[in-house]
Formats: sequence, C-alpha cells, structure tokens
Amino acid sequence: MACSKEKGRQNYAQLIQIQDVAIERLGDVLKKYTNDQLMTIDQLLSKHKGTILESDVGKRSLSVLFPQGSTKTDLENWDITLYCCILTNCCILPSTLENDVNGIRITRNAIHHSPKAIVDDDDYTQFSGVFKTFIFNALNYINDETLKVNVNKQVEEAERLVSEQVVKAYERSHKLYLKDTTMAESLKENINAHSDDRFDKLESLFNKLSGEVKSQIKPPVLLLKMACSKEKGRQNYAQLIQIQDVAIERLGDVLTKYTNDHLMTIDQLLSKHKGTILKSDVGKRSISVLFPQGSTNTDLEDWDLTLFCCIFTSCCSLPSTLKKDVNDIRLTRNAIHHSPKAIVDDDDYTQFSGVFKTFIFNALNYINDETLKVNVNKQVEEAERLVSEQVVKAYERSHKLYLKDTTMAESLKEETHFKLYFRNCTPHEEEKMSRELVAIFEEELAKEKKLHLSDNDYTRLQDVAESFIKRLRDEKGTQNISE
Repeated sequence: MACSKEKGRQNYAQLIQIQDVAIERLGDVLKKYTNDQLMTIDQLLSKHKGTILESDVGKRSLSVLFPQGSTKTDLENWDITLYCCILTNCCILPSTLENDVNGIRITRNAIHHSPKAIVDDDDYTQFSGVFKTFIFNALNYINDETLKVNVNKQVEEAERLVSEQVVKAYERSHKLYLKDTTMAESLKENINAHSDDRFDKLESLFNKLSGEVKSQIKPPVLLLKMACSKEKGRQNYAQLIQIQDVAIERLGDVLTKYTNDHLMTIDQLLSKHKGTILKSDVGKRSISVLFPQGSTNTDLEDWDLTLFCCIFTSCCSLPSTLKKDVNDIRLTRNAIHHSPKAIVDDDDYTQFSGVFKTFIFNALNYINDETLKVNVNKQVEEAERLVSEQVVKAYERSHKLYLKDTTMAESLKEETHFKLYFRNCTPHEEEKMSRELVAIFEEELAKEKKLHLSDNDYTRLQDVAESFIKRLRDEKGTQNISE
C-alpha cells in the first residue's frame, strides 16, 4: 500500500468511473465494426452463435445476447467480460485494439478480485493507463470528433474527487462482486460433490414432465411493479440502499450487544456454534470471513445482511420482535436486489423503507444507547435526502453487478437441473413441494405409456424420488436463511 486508506478508496472509485467510460467505448467499437460490415449487432451475434455458446461467458449470457421473441440485445446489459468475449470471438479488429481489449479484461479482473475496494497510487497509474490507452485508440478507430470531445470530458470528470457517498457505493459494489463470486464457486463445488447416478436418473424423468408440472415445483420469482417516473424510481432505489446500509450497521450493533450481555466475544459465539453455522450454505461460503486463519478476529465490515441473518438465526436467542425484524429485512433485501432494474416505485419505497426503519427503531431500543440513537436517526435522515447522479449511477452499477453474478450462479444451478431447486424455499414450502413431487411422479408415471416401466422400475424410481427428497432435507438441515 503506497498511499493512505482514504486515498486508496478515492483511487478505487475514480478508477471504476474511468472503467465505465471504457465499457461505453467497447459498445462504440462494436457498433463501428458492425456498421463497417454492413450488419446489425444482432446479425453478428446470430452469425457466430455457435462459437459464442462454446464459451462459458456466452452460455451464461444466453438470455442477454439472444433475447426471446423479436427483442434485440441491449448493450446496457453487457459488461466488460461479455464485450471482450464477443469482440474476441466475432470481430477482426486492428491488432492494437485487440491487445487493448485483452488488456482491459485483465485489468478489470485485477481490480475486482482485490480483497478490498482500495487501489494504491502505483496501481492507479498503471490501471487507469490501460483504460485510457484503450479509450484513446478506440476513439481513433471510431473517428468521430464530437465523440472525442465528449469522451475526453467524461474521463476528466471521472478523475475528479468524489463524495463519500460515491466511495461507499463503489465499496458496496465491490463487496457484492466478491460475495457472489464466492457463492458461484461454492455452487461449483456443490455440483461436483453431488454428481450421483441416482440424481441423473431422476433428472431424466423430471425432464419428461410437462412445463406446467415443472412450474409447480420451481420456486416462484418475485418481480417489482413500477408506478412512478424512471428518475424518481432510480432515486428511490439509491435512497433505499442507503437506509438498508444503516440497517446493516445496526445488525452489527445488535450482535455486539448480544455477545456483551452473554459475556463473550463475537468470535467466541461463532466458535461455540461453528458446527451449526457450517451446516448452512451461507456459513460454508463465508468460512474465511467468520473463521479467519491464525489469531485474526472476524471483521464485521466484511459481513453482509445475509450473513448477519444466518448468524442471528443459528446462534442467538433474540427477543421475538427483533427476530421477526431480522427475517423481514432479509426478505425485503431479496425483493429489492432481485428486481430486474435498480428502480423502486413510491409504494414499494414506503413499504421497504418502513421495514428497515422498524428494525432500526427496535434495534436501538434493544441496544439502549441514547448517543447512538441520536447519531443513527441523523444517518437515516441523511440517507433519505436526494442524491447526486453520480451516486445513483454507482448504485445502478452495483445492482447490475449483483444481477450478473446471481445469473451466473443460477446458470450453475441449472447444470444440476432439479437438484438445487429447493434451496431458495422455506422449510414449510420445501416439505409441501416434496409431498407434491412424489404425487406428481406417481401420476405422471401412471399416465406415461412411452416409458414402458415394469413394476420393479416403478418401485425403483419411487425410491429414487424419496431418497432424493430425503437427501435434500438432510443437506439443508436446520438452515432457515437462504440467499
């Protein structure tokens, strides 16, 4: 580290803003290339579809590149990784630009895989230089003087000092990226660990079921409605995330209060319940955060809302009101972050912010610290003030990053077809669907003549279904918190 922590945080935020300018230029380069080839971007993608889908990036971006129906691909949903994949596999660029594209991909990976949202001065000079070189060469390739002037202004703007709000927004984005990359890796391990011939047989049977029957089994997806202007909805989202961050800090305060009342440290609490914690998916993928190597204590700054909720559920006996609040903010967080856009309408803003504020109010009463109450109430007031366009864009970027890596994780889940469908359900829903699954199999097997199943085959498949359900229950164990 060759600079102060605060300077390193500023460097990171400014670097991400320069990177975003570079991402826009990747889009401009692709448009220029397709125009020169007298084709649209969608025609280019269609021409090279086979090659694209041979890559992991192409496979998990299928819905982005090739939307259903007559919808065209939307470059707003593309990121550096996807641009680099398409420009490398589908385009013949000048060698200088081709090298630049590879350079910004490597640089992007170096930045986002860093354990902290901090960049020292030397790395800032090196990384920003890579982005600027690409931007310079891209503008020369595009050869549009008006665009040159506008983009140079964007780069200048990107390198100005940013507010603490913007810095925090980018830090949050970085944490989300690291968290969801870890989640994807844990899913890969889960997939590899559960390759079982019995599961393959069950999946084969499941794939023969009708779409209507499958839809009864797959957990529902929550989508948010839209009942205000787009700009107001973007502001609502940014303010809501800031209130959520205040709530997350209070989760830490509640945990500190709880452990103090029980005359132990947070690390002692975690150690006491380590076995229970590591039975949950959240606990498994957070093992390095909860139980750092050596004598290092866990750092609550590295905890997110999901992890706090998991620990409270697994390790603490909170008052019933607070226990309900913790579950409510988890569900609310999921509703916000699983929305397809970083937009929240006025009704949802009122509802969701009310959940966070209720928890904050009850948490402060539980902690019973008057000075903290005053400070936190000021934080909530500050969080609900109008924010700058810089802050809105930073939170939008964070949201896109979350959705992208969640999509990647979901694509990994799909590799196991039915194996992981139950993971996002409550225990009650899981039990109900387990019973329905057995009934569906019985009904479908009775109707399906093409399978030509003997009595023995029928019995074996029933055994497989029941064994599968039992295995899922055993693996999920006492876990109540899911992503």
